[in-house]
Amino acid sequence: MQRRCRVGLLLASIVLALAPAEPIRAQALVVDALADVRLIRPSSQRSWTEGGVGRLRFGGNGEESLDLRLDQLIADATLKLGADAMVFATFRHERTQQTAVDVLEAYGQYRFAPTDSARVTLKLGAFYPPISLENDGVGWTSPWMLTSSAINTWVGEELRTIGAEALAEWNLANGVLGLTGAVFGGNDPTGLLIAARGWSFGDRPTGLFDHVRVADDVATRARRDTPRFESEFLEMDDRAGFYGGLSWRRNGLGRVSLLHYDNRADPAARRFGQVAWRTEFSSLGVESYLQRGFNSPVHRDLGASEGVENLLR
Repeated sequence: MQRRCRVGLLLASIVLALAPAEPIRAQALVVDALADVRLIRPSSQRSWTEGGVGRLRFGGNGEESLDLRLDQLIADATLKLGADAMVFATFRHERTQQTAVDVLEAYGQYRFAPTDSARVTLKLGAFYPPISLENDGVGWTSPWMLTSSAINTWVGEELRTIGAEALAEWNLANGVLGLTGAVFGGNDPTGLLIAARGWSFGDRPTGLFDHVRVADDVATRARRDTPRFESEFLEMDDRAGFYGGLSWRRNGLGRVSLLHYDNRADPAARRFGQVAWRTEFSSLGVESYLQRGFNSPVHRDLGASEGVENLLR
């Protein structure tokens, strides 16, 4: 309950901070929804979501059987407040999450006095860091496959920017140069799943009010009761994390982006029986445009780049 209140108060404060001094009339409300119905035949190995060590989202207990289910309901809601402002949120219902309806992202975005040569965009709230070139569908799903790559599975499960991000872009003769930076909190446990379970393949990002299950054998070795659940979104040391990145988009060709991430967590910090994890990494992404004039399905950011994205790692 304390964790829910902390996240809820943080999101409420962000919404109040975004509220303008004078009322702005909403121009449009756009909702994109997804109903995910699946016929599943899981492997016999118990999944990590059920306390096992399986690397896939679904797994059995030594038995293989078919299961038809409504896996999840997702809705992206975009409230446009003018040409340069918007509020975005993703809501999800999924049978194994802690609450009936959870929030994956919730943020406001404003673009300051854009010109033909430059623009600055500010984003405040809870959102994914700009790492994935793959998950750009409704509810941060991938339009290419049901199961995300190992990297994007981890991003969805453990990473969330709860804070502020600024993006500056300059239109040059043959492309666009971008510089981004963010300051965030509430993500000190990032890395606990990698440490306890290793890499996995799935399509279930962690909601802001949800928790993840630690493998039973890991909990047992730590002399903890099973099942053991831990939160991903806690502020444990009162130190802000950050990331910064640089990107170059060549017209009609593609884009290269580099980002460095550091949650600056203090490994000695403890809260609610959890420990903080210092997580620091650099990410290199390359996307190529397979056909000029083809619009990317990305719609949640103002001024999203065009092109079909082809992730090369």
